[in-house]
Amino acid sequence: MGEYCDARAGLEAVRQNKPYIYLCHFNIIDIAIPIIIDNQYLGAIMAGQLKLSEPDVPTLEQIVSRPPNVESNRKFKALEAEYEALPVLSYDEVTKCVDLLLQLSTYIVEEAIQKHTTIDLYKKVLTSNTQPPASVEAIAEPDRAVRKIQYIQQGLSGALFVSRLKNGTQKFLSSNTVLQPAFDYIFTHKHENFRLKEMAKLCHISPSYFSRIFTKETGENFSVFIARLKIEWAKQLLESTDSPINQVSDDLGFCDTGYFIKTFKKFENLTPAVYRNIISGRYAK
Repeated sequence: MGEYCDARAGLEAVRQNKPYIYLCHFNIIDIAIPIIIDNQYLGAIMAGQLKLSEPDVPTLEQIVSRPPNVESNRKFKALEAEYEALPVLSYDEVTKCVDLLLQLSTYIVEEAIQKHTTIDLYKKVLTSNTQPPASVEAIAEPDRAVRKIQYIQQGLSGALFVSRLKNGTQKFLSSNTVLQPAFDYIFTHKHENFRLKEMAKLCHISPSYFSRIFTKETGENFSVFIARLKIEWAKQLLESTDSPINQVSDDLGFCDTGYFIKTFKKFENLTPAVYRNIISGRYAK
């Protein structure tokens, strides 16, 4: 009977996407707390075995009831002392405990997943070949005093090459010269939020035409390209400076640190803090 309660409650917690408080047999309060990370259900924590101080809470579902018969009465009498020893809480106290358990369980599981990911990525960094493929190498024009650089933004097409000027700044060399003013502006104003209409105006073309040739040139639409590029810049700052995460976010024009972390994780599958730890470990090694 207890197994049926747990299974039924676990399914209900998943369906509601939140902790499920319910009555089991003998009017005992039980709780199913789902563990959901990144919208994926990983399991549930079953808690409870307590009584409510209020005589009646109509909102609670009773999954299993105790039929009034001789056998069930005998079992209850045998466990009556244990039943009387169960803790008694108000419904408000129960909900507060449930909220705390939900936060703790989510935090513990997220930390465990992050630790596992960090160790796995760290091992890959130590064993991987860090030399970029020859196809992403480019020699920029000599009259612009640039040198060969073995770097290109991850996920971009081969039509775009990054060159590094003598003063250390970076520049995109676009195969479509119409787009060059936009790339020049983007690379010299990293702290700004770039808008497609403004970039199109710089190039003296319509936004729709700019969008079309930009996607053809880079293989990505404008918003995705900018987000990816900013994350690449963020990685450089995380590797080369001790700036706090919120400062890196501000330096690159993100609206808030939470959004920066979310965007970083979207492209890198880990947080900026974990990325910095991996890089620090690699260099320390």
